[in-house]
Amino acid sequence: MKKVTWLLFLGYFLIFVIIGIVFYYKYLNRFISSGAEPAEVEIITAQRIYYSEAANLWALNPDIASKIGERSTRIQSTGSTGYLDFNSINSLFAYAAINKNGTNDIWQFQLKNNQSQKITDLSYEILNDYVNFFRPKYSPTGGSLAFIGRGGSRDSILVKDLITGNIADATPTSASHILDFSWNNDGEKIIYCTSNLEKNYCEIKPITAPQATQKIEIEVRQISWEKTAEIIYLSDGNLFRFKEGSFTPATITNITSPKHVVSFDIDEKGKHLVCQINDNESSDIYLSEIDGTNITELTSSKNSSQPLLSPEGDRVAFFRQNDGVYVIDANKTAETKILNINNIDRLLIWR
Repeated sequence: MKKVTWLLFLGYFLIFVIIGIVFYYKYLNRFISSGAEPAEVEIITAQRIYYSEAANLWALNPDIASKIGERSTRIQSTGSTGYLDFNSINSLFAYAAINKNGTNDIWQFQLKNNQSQKITDLSYEILNDYVNFFRPKYSPTGGSLAFIGRGGSRDSILVKDLITGNIADATPTSASHILDFSWNNDGEKIIYCTSNLEKNYCEIKPITAPQATQKIEIEVRQISWEKTAEIIYLSDGNLFRFKEGSFTPATITNITSPKHVVSFDIDEKGKHLVCQINDNESSDIYLSEIDGTNITELTSSKNSSQPLLSPEGDRVAFFRQNDGVYVIDANKTAETKILNINNIDRLLIWR
């Protein structure tokens, strides 16, 4: 009996050895000798619509296959968020949140490990001259993060190098408040616009140069350059565009009072824009090509606001007061409610 048991054991052992030898020479040895390395597994993150509500930052799944109650995830509880931006590869986002003192801090969040870091840590000596921080925006290359720092009557565009960690003042000659700014589409320049002067202006300045290369006297409420070759801006209730080096603005919207554009958003490819147009007490959403052609009125509810374009430019998210968040196709074929909510601080970004 013992002899039979040993024979069976040896038989199974030999079969195991033979299988191992075959596997080695057919697969493993070929892989090792090739010098190849195991391929990294790519983690694909679904798109989200980010919004601020009740001092919390939320991520909302726009997928209409999800149940409404399962779509929102709380990301942070660092205070009401007024602005949020992603880096070029969607691995980081930065946002401005109101702290307990009523001023804003800039935070950066890593999606890979769900870790956050306060960028405006006053251990940076350069930040001690400022008491408030706004509108964080990544450069198109993703190597830098710029934001507005306010110190008394003077604002600066502060730029943090995300490799070295150094923070520098990109606008040392500024002597006024800055309402908005934008990188250009290669990340080498910025355009920034003042807000508290008798005659406000916008200046174009290379990041590494001491002086601006162009100054334009104009009142601007919002400006964008990072996704388009031309500069897109909101002024006097309409949208305009112009090319660097000259100032012959072309009209994108052409509406008259009491109608006026309140805000706009541009898709990631710089092909389409969506805007909120108010008419006395009502507000609705309009979509067009980046030059203003093929304009479409997406909503007619008279209470639709805060539009965001999907990265592909084929859908628009918006908020209806005392109702919720909706998504509508660019061709108006489908409108879907994706969140029941009466009020929010702000729809921030779709990414």
